[in-house]
Amino acid sequence: MFFMKKFKSKTDQLLGRYSRVMKEMRVHGIIRSNNNPVGDLGEVIACEWFDLERELQGTRGFDAKDKQGKRYQIKSRRTTPKNKKVQLSASRNINNGKSSFDFLVFIMFDQDFVLQKIGKMPVKIVKEHGKYDRRTNSWRLNLTRKFLSCKEVVIEIREGAEYETDKDIDKVREDIKDRIPSLRNC
Repeated sequence: MFFMKKFKSKTDQLLGRYSRVMKEMRVHGIIRSNNNPVGDLGEVIACEWFDLERELQGTRGFDAKDKQGKRYQIKSRRTTPKNKKVQLSASRNINNGKSSFDFLVFIMFDQDFVLQKIGKMPVKIVKEHGKYDRRTNSWRLNLTRKFLSCKEVVIEIREGAEYETDKDIDKVREDIKDRIPSLRNC
């Protein structure tokens, strides 16, 4: 019984910290949903990186537009030592020659939320390299080395080096904050 009380106390402390972090991220406009923050953080970074205007929450089929009115779907993925999958979440509404977005932007984070890759591709590349799932009427895309070497996939950051210390990770974060104004106060 002592172990369960100690475990519950530590769990409550950690969940309380998580809740405070999520609230602070919402105050700074980094996240806008109550879901896993990876997607919202990816949208903020992609919009600042490619000078896009973020759409209203809940807009179907795309997340942002550029100044020419081109629509962007933004997908983010965080890998960890226990989950190294590089499959992006499903993309829908790209069949029959008509698509709800013109470009797909992908963001890859490591387990510490350090930006590893950011890339952009036209929707036709999703269809050419993705796998169609009839059951969900969606396309799934794996960010394999072969795929990432495709000339129409623009990679802005190459896969990061191994980070030796927390100081190295902090330097990468500061570099990203310098480039992305909305993250400077976080």
